[in-house]
Amino acid sequence: MKKMFKKLSVIALAFTMLFTAIPASAATSTEYYYLPSKTLSGSEYYDMLVTLDSTNKITASSVKSSSTSVATRYSLYYSGIKYSNTSYESSSTSSDSYGFATISFKIKKTGSTTISYKIGSTTYKTKLYVKAYTNPVSSITLTNVNSSKTFATKTKSSASASATLKKTTANAKLKISAKSGWKVQIIQLYYSNYTSSTSTSTSYYRYYNTPKSSVSVAVGRLTKGRTYTLAVTYVNTSNGGTITTNYTIS
Repeated sequence: MKKMFKKLSVIALAFTMLFTAIPASAATSTEYYYLPSKTLSGSEYYDMLVTLDSTNKITASSVKSSSTSVATRYSLYYSGIKYSNTSYESSSTSSDSYGFATISFKIKKTGSTTISYKIGSTTYKTKLYVKAYTNPVSSITLTNVNSSKTFATKTKSSASASATLKKTTANAKLKISAKSGWKVQIIQLYYSNYTSSTSTSTSYYRYYNTPKSSVSVAVGRLTKGRTYTLAVTYVNTSNGGTITTNYTIS
């Protein structure tokens, strides 16, 4: 995965990959991360999002990876929100704040490692399995893209690919079939830099609470000469790991 919060792929992954770690007193949680290509670029990162209250922070020195040959700690980033509420009836004002910590780990190779950190005296742990890239797409077609033929093989070696829109299409239809062991969970299609969690005249969004083996949806108008991004997030049926394929369509 490239750095977090970059455009569409991470918006999709936010639904399926981010998590809040659990206390060490409970069973260690487990996460599966699939590389985005068969060739490790040297700039792949796994990111954990941890929700914090207004008084807590992660002890920076406590962040660790048990197997540094698989993943090494990279950064610890904080962001927060402050809010207040004024009641005119009671003439009172209350306020509070909460925040988030993003812990980034640089991926070195496939394998497993235990990620741990502390908040106060409590240690939190996650067992991370880094898996090799595999193409989750059996078939994918989009009206007048790639001459309306499947472009599943475009993501044979990498989750990023490009395809050509032959002509303007009033109401394009997208059909996807996932490979055995994978299901479709999120579809996003947008024009230029616009993204949205709802469908509009220039974007399409769909999240399946129950992932589908195959889908067929109308995604709206595609205009020749514009550049679109299509992202499809697939979830592995055995371990819950995800792969998001990203297509640049122009």
